[in-house]
Amino acid sequence: MGLTVALYVEIGRFFCKVKIKEKTYYAITNKRIIIVKYSRKKEIISLLIKDIPSIEMHVGKNGFGTIVFGHLSFPETWYVNKGYEPFISKHRFFYRETPAFYDIVDAEKVNSIISGVRNKEITET
Repeated sequence: MGLTVALYVEIGRFFCKVKIKEKTYYAITNKRIIIVKYSRKKEIISLLIKDIPSIEMHVGKNGFGTIVFGHLSFPETWYVNKGYEPFISKHRFFYRETPAFYDIVDAEKVNSIISGVRNKEITET
């Protein structure tokens, strides 16, 4: 059992992360950000852009990055987007996952689009 867990932590979680990414879709409208995930069941997360408390962006040298809508809790930083989701998802009542666009191409451009929509929403209200 211990060897199986060790192999998953060292190697298998990367395959799991790829499978999760293949079944996750992101969208931006003029009012919302939308995240659609297909795993055991279809999950849709939709947030009004004007209601997002804060936006954090982390971008690598290659332009790929993550945009977090809110603030990741300390425990989330350990497991979110690292392939550990199959173990955590069974215990969702222990946490509320912070919505985010993970590993997206040209994260700065996407953040710019969201910021433009957000600024427009704020000035119109």
